[in-house]
Amino acid sequence: MSRTIRLIAASALAAATVAAPAVAHARPTGPTAPAAKTPAASGFTPVRTTSYAATTLAATAKDGVVVVGIRRSTPGAAGAVVVEEQRNGRWTTQTLPGVTATDAQVVNATDKQQWILTTGATPTLWRSQGNHYVKVAQPAMPAGLGQWNPRSLAAEGGTVALWGSTRSADGGASATAARLVGGRWTVLPYTSPQRELTGPAPVPLVAVAQGRIVGNLGRAGLARATEAFDVTVTPSRFLGTTSLAGPTGEGWWINDWVVRSARDITTLGTQRFFTDATYTRQAITGSCRHLVDAVRTTCAAPAWGVTAATALPDGRQVIGGEDTTSWVSGTGSGPVVQGGFAVVSGQSTPVPVAGNPGDAVVGLAARSTVTWAITRTGATTTIQRAVLPAASKAKVVAPRR
Repeated sequence: MSRTIRLIAASALAAATVAAPAVAHARPTGPTAPAAKTPAASGFTPVRTTSYAATTLAATAKDGVVVVGIRRSTPGAAGAVVVEEQRNGRWTTQTLPGVTATDAQVVNATDKQQWILTTGATPTLWRSQGNHYVKVAQPAMPAGLGQWNPRSLAAEGGTVALWGSTRSADGGASATAARLVGGRWTVLPYTSPQRELTGPAPVPLVAVAQGRIVGNLGRAGLARATEAFDVTVTPSRFLGTTSLAGPTGEGWWINDWVVRSARDITTLGTQRFFTDATYTRQAITGSCRHLVDAVRTTCAAPAWGVTAATALPDGRQVIGGEDTTSWVSGTGSGPVVQGGFAVVSGQSTPVPVAGNPGDAVVGLAARSTVTWAITRTGATTTIQRAVLPAASKAKVVAPRR
Protein backbone atom coordinates (compact mmCIF):
# COMPACT_ATOMS: atom_id res chain seq x y z
CA MET A 1 0.00 0.00 0.00
CA SER A 2 -0.85 0.62 1.23
CA ARG A 3 0.96 2.06 0.90
CA THR A 4 0.87 2.66 -2.94
CA ILE A 5 0.36 6.33 -3.50
CA ARG A 6 3.33 8.52 -4.42
CA LEU A 7 3.60 11.40 -2.02
CA ILE A 8 4.70 15.02 -2.60
CA ALA A 9 6.10 17.71 -0.31
CA ALA A 10 3.97 19.82 2.04
CA SER A 11 5.38 21.81 4.94
CA ALA A 12 1.98 22.23 6.61
CA LEU A 13 2.25 18.84 8.29
CA ALA A 14 5.03 20.02 10.56
CA ALA A 15 2.37 21.91 12.56
CA ALA A 16 0.65 18.69 13.74
CA THR A 17 -0.14 18.65 17.47
CA VAL A 18 2.39 16.74 19.60
CA ALA A 19 0.60 14.67 22.22
CA ALA A 20 3.52 13.32 24.24
CA PRO A 21 7.20 14.12 24.66
CA ALA A 22 8.16 10.53 23.85
CA VAL A 23 11.13 10.61 21.49
CA ALA A 24 12.88 7.83 19.62
CA HIS A 25 16.49 8.51 18.59
CA ALA A 26 18.28 6.85 15.70
CA ARG A 27 21.28 4.59 16.22
CA PRO A 28 23.75 4.05 13.34
CA THR A 29 24.02 0.39 12.40
CA GLY A 30 26.13 0.23 9.28
CA PRO A 31 28.99 1.83 7.34
CA THR A 32 28.48 4.84 5.15
CA ALA A 33 28.57 4.21 1.40
CA PRO A 34 28.14 6.93 -1.24
CA ALA A 35 25.01 6.44 -3.32
CA ALA A 36 25.51 6.08 -7.05
CA LYS A 37 24.35 9.13 -9.00
CA THR A 38 23.29 7.14 -12.06
CA PRO A 39 22.63 3.56 -10.95
CA ALA A 40 22.52 0.90 -13.63
CA ALA A 41 19.26 -0.99 -14.17
CA SER A 42 19.02 -4.20 -12.17
CA GLY A 43 16.50 -6.63 -10.75
CA PHE A 44 15.67 -6.99 -7.08
CA THR A 45 18.63 -7.93 -4.92
CA PRO A 46 18.78 -8.39 -1.12
CA VAL A 47 20.17 -5.43 0.81
CA ARG A 48 19.44 -6.30 4.44
CA THR A 49 17.93 -9.19 6.37
CA THR A 50 15.99 -7.83 9.31
CA SER A 51 16.15 -8.99 12.94
CA TYR A 52 12.43 -8.20 13.25
CA ALA A 53 9.30 -8.83 11.16
CA ALA A 54 9.29 -5.98 8.63
CA THR A 55 5.72 -4.93 7.80
CA THR A 56 5.78 -1.84 5.53
CA LEU A 57 8.21 0.59 3.95
CA ALA A 58 8.26 4.05 2.36
CA ALA A 59 10.69 5.29 -0.28
CA THR A 60 12.28 8.63 0.60
CA ALA A 61 14.23 11.37 -1.15
CA LYS A 62 17.56 10.55 -2.79
CA ASP A 63 16.50 6.91 -3.23
CA GLY A 64 16.43 6.17 0.49
CA VAL A 65 13.93 4.08 2.42
CA VAL A 66 12.24 3.85 5.83
CA VAL A 67 11.19 0.37 7.01
CA VAL A 68 9.05 -0.40 10.06
CA GLY A 69 8.24 -3.70 11.71
CA ILE A 70 7.63 -5.61 14.92
CA ARG A 71 10.20 -7.42 17.04
CA ARG A 72 8.16 -10.51 17.89
CA SER A 73 8.90 -13.29 20.36
CA THR A 74 6.62 -15.66 18.43
CA PRO A 75 4.91 -15.33 15.02
CA GLY A 76 1.94 -12.97 15.21
CA ALA A 77 2.76 -11.76 18.72
CA ALA A 78 2.86 -8.09 19.72
CA GLY A 79 6.26 -6.53 20.24
CA ALA A 80 8.41 -3.43 20.09
CA VAL A 81 8.16 -1.25 16.96
CA VAL A 82 11.45 -1.01 15.04
CA VAL A 83 12.23 1.76 12.53
CA GLU A 84 15.15 1.38 10.13
CA GLU A 85 16.17 4.05 7.66
CA GLN A 86 18.67 4.13 4.83
CA ARG A 87 19.73 7.63 3.84
CA ASN A 88 22.76 8.44 1.69
CA GLY A 89 23.89 4.83 1.97
CA ARG A 90 23.87 4.79 5.79
CA TRP A 91 21.49 2.67 7.88
CA THR A 92 20.15 3.76 11.27
CA THR A 93 17.92 1.81 13.65
CA GLN A 94 15.63 2.98 16.44
CA THR A 95 12.76 1.66 18.54
CA LEU A 96 9.65 3.72 19.26
CA PRO A 97 9.64 4.26 23.04
CA GLY A 98 6.97 2.70 25.19
CA VAL A 99 5.07 1.10 22.30
CA THR A 100 3.95 -2.51 21.91
CA ALA A 101 2.04 -3.28 18.72
CA THR A 102 0.93 -6.11 16.47
CA ASP A 103 1.40 -4.11 13.24
CA ALA A 104 3.00 -0.88 12.04
CA GLN A 105 2.70 1.19 8.86
CA VAL A 106 4.84 4.01 7.49
CA VAL A 107 4.09 6.59 4.78
CA ASN A 108 5.78 9.68 3.40
CA ALA A 109 4.27 13.11 3.97
CA THR A 110 7.16 15.15 2.57
CA ASP A 111 10.67 14.44 1.37
CA LYS A 112 11.89 14.83 4.94
CA GLN A 113 8.92 13.69 7.00
CA GLN A 114 7.41 10.26 7.55
CA TRP A 115 4.39 9.18 9.59
CA ILE A 116 3.98 5.88 11.44
CA LEU A 117 0.79 4.24 12.69
CA THR A 118 1.10 1.38 15.17
CA THR A 119 -1.93 -0.83 15.76
CA GLY A 120 -2.82 -3.29 18.49
CA ALA A 121 -4.24 -2.85 21.97
CA THR A 122 -3.40 0.87 21.95
CA PRO A 123 -2.89 2.44 18.50
CA THR A 124 -0.37 5.29 18.33
CA LEU A 125 0.57 7.87 15.68
CA TRP A 126 4.07 9.28 15.16
CA ARG A 127 5.81 11.73 12.84
CA SER A 128 9.50 12.15 12.15
CA GLN A 129 11.28 15.21 13.49
CA GLY A 130 14.87 15.32 12.38
CA ASN A 131 16.39 11.93 13.13
CA HIS A 132 13.78 10.87 15.70
CA TYR A 133 10.00 10.42 16.03
CA VAL A 134 7.46 12.23 18.21
CA LYS A 135 4.01 11.02 19.18
CA VAL A 136 1.07 12.91 17.67
CA ALA A 137 -2.39 13.34 19.17
CA GLN A 138 -5.15 11.47 17.37
CA PRO A 139 -8.49 13.15 16.63
CA ALA A 140 -11.23 13.53 19.22
CA MET A 141 -14.46 11.94 18.07
CA PRO A 142 -17.58 14.14 17.78
CA ALA A 143 -20.75 13.42 19.74
CA GLY A 144 -22.27 10.08 18.80
CA LEU A 145 -18.97 8.50 17.80
CA GLY A 146 -16.64 6.74 20.19
CA GLN A 147 -14.07 3.96 20.64
CA TRP A 148 -11.95 5.16 17.75
CA ASN A 149 -9.84 2.33 16.31
CA PRO A 150 -7.52 3.41 13.45
CA ARG A 151 -6.32 0.59 11.21
CA SER A 152 -4.62 2.21 8.20
CA LEU A 153 -2.58 5.27 7.29
CA ALA A 154 -2.08 7.23 4.06
CA ALA A 155 -0.74 10.63 3.01
CA GLU A 156 -0.41 12.85 -0.03
CA GLY A 157 0.90 16.38 -0.12
CA GLY A 158 -0.58 18.37 2.73
CA THR A 159 -2.98 15.64 3.88
CA VAL A 160 -2.54 12.74 6.29
CA ALA A 161 -5.45 10.29 6.65
CA LEU A 162 -6.31 7.60 9.17
CA TRP A 163 -8.87 4.92 8.30
CA GLY A 164 -10.61 2.88 10.95
CA SER A 165 -13.86 2.38 12.79
CA THR A 166 -15.89 3.96 15.57
CA ARG A 167 -18.47 2.36 17.83
CA SER A 168 -21.51 4.29 19.03
CA ALA A 169 -23.12 4.05 22.48
CA ASP A 170 -25.70 1.55 21.16
CA GLY A 171 -22.91 -0.77 19.96
CA GLY A 172 -23.16 0.01 16.25
CA ALA A 173 -19.90 0.17 14.28
CA SER A 174 -19.10 2.49 11.41
CA ALA A 175 -16.15 3.04 9.10
CA THR A 176 -14.58 6.42 9.81
CA ALA A 177 -11.74 8.47 8.36
CA ALA A 178 -9.80 11.25 10.04
CA ARG A 179 -8.00 13.88 7.96
CA LEU A 180 -5.12 16.04 9.18
CA VAL A 181 -4.38 19.24 7.25
CA GLY A 182 -2.39 22.15 8.63
CA GLY A 183 -2.33 20.69 12.13
CA ARG A 184 -6.13 20.33 12.37
CA TRP A 185 -8.08 17.07 12.40
CA THR A 186 -11.42 16.59 10.65
CA VAL A 187 -13.47 13.44 11.31
CA LEU A 188 -15.19 11.99 8.22
CA PRO A 189 -17.57 9.10 9.00
CA TYR A 190 -18.77 6.85 6.21
CA THR A 191 -22.33 7.89 5.34
CA SER A 192 -24.59 6.47 2.66
CA PRO A 193 -28.34 5.83 2.68
CA GLN A 194 -28.18 3.26 -0.12
CA ARG A 195 -25.52 0.75 0.99
CA GLU A 196 -25.05 -1.05 4.30
CA LEU A 197 -21.34 -1.26 4.95
CA THR A 198 -20.20 -1.16 8.52
CA GLY A 199 -16.45 -0.91 8.70
CA PRO A 200 -13.08 -1.16 6.97
CA ALA A 201 -12.67 -4.27 4.84
CA PRO A 202 -10.60 -7.28 5.98
CA VAL A 203 -7.83 -5.63 3.92
CA PRO A 204 -8.40 -2.08 5.28
CA LEU A 205 -6.76 -0.11 2.49
CA VAL A 206 -6.89 3.68 2.44
CA ALA A 207 -5.45 6.23 0.02
CA VAL A 208 -5.26 9.99 -0.35
CA ALA A 209 -5.48 11.04 -4.00
CA GLN A 210 -5.85 14.63 -5.18
CA GLY A 211 -7.20 15.59 -1.76
CA ARG A 212 -9.80 12.81 -1.68
CA ILE A 213 -9.77 10.05 0.94
CA VAL A 214 -10.60 6.65 -0.53
CA GLY A 215 -11.33 3.77 1.82
CA ASN A 216 -11.97 0.06 1.29
CA LEU A 217 -15.15 -1.02 3.14
CA GLY A 218 -16.52 -4.45 4.05
CA ARG A 219 -20.16 -5.29 3.36
CA ALA A 220 -22.20 -6.14 6.45
CA GLY A 221 -22.86 -9.87 6.73
CA LEU A 222 -20.68 -10.76 3.74
CA ALA A 223 -17.07 -10.10 4.67
CA ARG A 224 -15.71 -11.24 1.31
CA ALA A 225 -17.46 -8.47 -0.63
CA THR A 226 -15.71 -5.10 -0.39
CA GLU A 227 -16.23 -1.72 -2.01
CA ALA A 228 -14.28 1.53 -2.39
CA PHE A 229 -15.83 4.82 -1.29
CA ASP A 230 -14.81 8.45 -1.35
CA VAL A 231 -15.53 9.47 2.25
CA THR A 232 -14.50 13.08 1.70
CA VAL A 233 -18.01 13.91 0.47
CA THR A 234 -21.43 13.47 2.12
CA PRO A 235 -22.98 11.06 1.43
CA SER A 236 -19.92 8.93 0.74
CA ARG A 237 -19.53 8.24 -2.97
CA PHE A 238 -19.39 4.66 -4.30
CA LEU A 239 -16.25 4.13 -6.45
CA GLY A 240 -16.56 0.45 -7.35
CA THR A 241 -16.39 -3.11 -6.06
CA THR A 242 -12.89 -4.14 -4.96
CA SER A 243 -13.51 -7.83 -4.20
CA LEU A 244 -16.37 -10.27 -4.58
CA ALA A 245 -16.78 -13.93 -3.68
CA GLY A 246 -19.63 -16.40 -3.95
CA PRO A 247 -20.59 -19.36 -1.74
CA THR A 248 -18.93 -21.80 -4.18
CA GLY A 249 -15.49 -20.34 -3.49
CA GLU A 250 -15.27 -18.53 -6.80
CA GLY A 251 -14.30 -14.90 -6.66
CA TRP A 252 -11.52 -12.35 -6.62
CA TRP A 253 -9.91 -10.67 -3.63
CA ILE A 254 -7.95 -7.47 -3.20
CA ASN A 255 -4.57 -7.41 -1.48
CA ASP A 256 -3.33 -3.99 -2.60
CA TRP A 257 -4.26 -1.17 -4.94
CA VAL A 258 -2.95 1.81 -6.90
CA VAL A 259 -5.22 4.85 -6.54
CA ARG A 260 -4.42 7.54 -9.10
CA SER A 261 -7.58 9.46 -8.26
CA ALA A 262 -11.02 8.74 -6.85
CA ARG A 263 -12.06 8.08 -10.46
CA ASP A 264 -9.16 5.77 -11.39
CA ILE A 265 -8.28 2.77 -9.17
CA THR A 266 -6.50 -0.49 -9.95
CA THR A 267 -7.06 -3.35 -7.49
CA LEU A 268 -4.68 -6.31 -7.35
CA GLY A 269 -4.86 -9.64 -5.59
CA THR A 270 -5.92 -13.25 -6.22
CA GLN A 271 -8.82 -14.91 -8.01
CA ARG A 272 -10.38 -18.39 -8.19
CA PHE A 273 -12.65 -19.65 -10.98
CA PHE A 274 -14.03 -22.97 -12.23
CA THR A 275 -12.31 -24.46 -15.26
CA ASP A 276 -14.44 -27.54 -15.99
CA ALA A 277 -18.05 -28.24 -16.94
CA THR A 278 -18.68 -30.20 -13.74
CA TYR A 279 -17.63 -27.30 -11.49
CA THR A 280 -15.19 -29.41 -9.50
CA ARG A 281 -11.84 -27.76 -10.29
CA GLN A 282 -10.88 -24.15 -9.64
CA ALA A 283 -7.87 -22.34 -11.07
CA ILE A 284 -6.05 -19.83 -8.86
CA THR A 285 -4.21 -16.89 -10.43
CA GLY A 286 -3.45 -13.25 -9.86
CA SER A 287 -6.27 -10.73 -10.13
CA CYS A 288 -6.39 -7.24 -11.62
CA ARG A 289 -9.48 -5.01 -11.80
CA HIS A 290 -9.58 -1.44 -13.12
CA LEU A 291 -12.23 0.93 -11.73
CA VAL A 292 -12.96 4.08 -13.74
CA ASP A 293 -15.90 6.16 -12.54
CA ALA A 294 -17.13 3.05 -10.66
CA VAL A 295 -17.17 0.95 -13.87
CA ARG A 296 -15.09 -2.21 -13.44
CA THR A 297 -13.05 -3.94 -16.14
CA THR A 298 -10.62 -6.86 -15.93
CA CYS A 299 -6.93 -6.22 -16.62
CA ALA A 300 -4.00 -8.55 -17.22
CA ALA A 301 -2.56 -10.29 -14.15
CA PRO A 302 0.31 -12.73 -13.54
CA ALA A 303 -0.09 -16.44 -12.82
CA TRP A 304 0.82 -15.82 -9.17
CA GLY A 305 -1.31 -14.03 -6.61
CA VAL A 306 -0.41 -10.34 -6.22
CA THR A 307 0.36 -9.28 -2.63
CA ALA A 308 1.88 -5.82 -3.07
CA ALA A 309 1.86 -2.93 -5.55
CA THR A 310 3.23 0.56 -5.95
CA ALA A 311 3.30 3.24 -8.65
CA LEU A 312 6.36 4.73 -10.33
CA PRO A 313 6.44 8.48 -11.09
CA ASP A 314 6.06 7.71 -14.82
CA GLY A 315 2.71 5.97 -14.19
CA ARG A 316 3.86 2.37 -14.41
CA GLN A 317 3.04 -0.07 -11.61
CA VAL A 318 5.41 -2.44 -9.86
CA ILE A 319 3.79 -5.54 -8.43
CA GLY A 320 4.99 -8.46 -6.35
CA GLY A 321 3.38 -11.73 -5.39
CA GLU A 322 3.45 -14.98 -3.49
CA ASP A 323 3.83 -18.67 -4.24
CA THR A 324 0.39 -19.75 -5.48
CA THR A 325 -1.21 -23.18 -5.85
CA SER A 326 -2.27 -23.28 -9.51
CA TRP A 327 -5.56 -25.15 -9.00
CA VAL A 328 -7.60 -27.00 -6.41
CA SER A 329 -10.37 -29.57 -6.54
CA GLY A 330 -12.19 -31.89 -4.21
CA THR A 331 -9.51 -34.55 -4.72
CA GLY A 332 -6.26 -32.64 -4.87
CA SER A 333 -4.35 -29.59 -6.03
CA GLY A 334 -2.00 -28.56 -8.80
CA PRO A 335 1.64 -27.50 -8.76
CA VAL A 336 2.73 -24.31 -7.04
CA VAL A 337 3.46 -21.30 -9.24
CA GLN A 338 6.35 -19.35 -7.78
CA GLY A 339 5.69 -15.70 -7.00
CA GLY A 340 7.69 -12.91 -8.55
CA PHE A 341 8.06 -9.24 -9.43
CA ALA A 342 6.73 -7.45 -12.50
CA VAL A 343 6.26 -4.01 -14.06
CA VAL A 344 2.95 -3.05 -15.67
CA SER A 345 2.44 -0.21 -18.14
CA GLY A 346 -1.18 0.90 -18.21
CA GLN A 347 -3.38 -2.18 -18.50
CA SER A 348 -0.82 -4.20 -20.49
CA THR A 349 0.56 -7.64 -19.65
CA PRO A 350 2.93 -7.61 -16.65
CA VAL A 351 6.63 -7.72 -17.61
CA PRO A 352 8.67 -9.91 -15.23
CA VAL A 353 11.53 -8.35 -13.24
CA ALA A 354 14.43 -10.42 -11.95
CA GLY A 355 14.54 -11.19 -8.25
CA ASN A 356 13.77 -13.76 -5.59
CA PRO A 357 10.50 -12.90 -3.80
CA GLY A 358 10.87 -15.69 -1.25
CA ASP A 359 7.51 -17.01 -0.13
CA ALA A 360 5.82 -13.64 -0.66
CA VAL A 361 6.39 -9.95 -1.33
CA VAL A 362 5.18 -8.05 1.75
CA GLY A 363 5.49 -4.49 0.48
CA LEU A 364 6.78 -2.26 -2.33
CA ALA A 365 7.67 1.43 -2.47
CA ALA A 366 9.24 3.79 -5.02
CA ARG A 367 9.80 7.48 -5.69
CA SER A 368 11.92 6.95 -8.81
CA THR A 369 12.99 3.91 -10.82
CA VAL A 370 14.76 2.82 -7.61
CA THR A 371 12.21 0.48 -6.03
CA TRP A 372 12.35 -1.08 -2.57
CA ALA A 373 10.68 -4.30 -1.44
CA ILE A 374 10.11 -6.36 1.69
CA THR A 375 10.08 -10.09 1.05
CA ARG A 376 9.32 -12.92 3.45
CA THR A 377 10.69 -16.45 3.57
CA GLY A 378 9.26 -18.40 6.48
CA ALA A 379 9.44 -16.00 9.44
CA THR A 380 12.41 -14.06 8.02
CA THR A 381 11.94 -10.74 6.20
CA THR A 382 14.46 -9.17 3.84
CA ILE A 383 14.78 -5.67 2.39
CA GLN A 384 15.51 -5.71 -1.35
CA ARG A 385 16.26 -3.01 -3.91
CA ALA A 386 15.91 -2.76 -7.69
CA VAL A 387 16.78 -0.13 -10.27
CA LEU A 388 14.19 -0.45 -13.02
CA PRO A 389 14.78 0.61 -16.61
CA ALA A 390 13.21 3.86 -17.74
CA ALA A 391 9.83 3.37 -19.39
CA SER A 392 11.16 3.85 -22.92
CA LYS A 393 13.93 1.29 -22.32
CA ALA A 394 12.00 -1.32 -20.35
CA LYS A 395 12.72 -4.88 -21.43
CA VAL A 396 11.43 -8.28 -20.40
CA VAL A 397 13.76 -9.76 -17.77
CA ALA A 398 13.42 -13.43 -16.93
CA PRO A 399 12.68 -14.02 -13.24
CA ARG A 400 15.21 -16.02 -11.25
CA ARG A 401 14.81 -17.95 -8.02
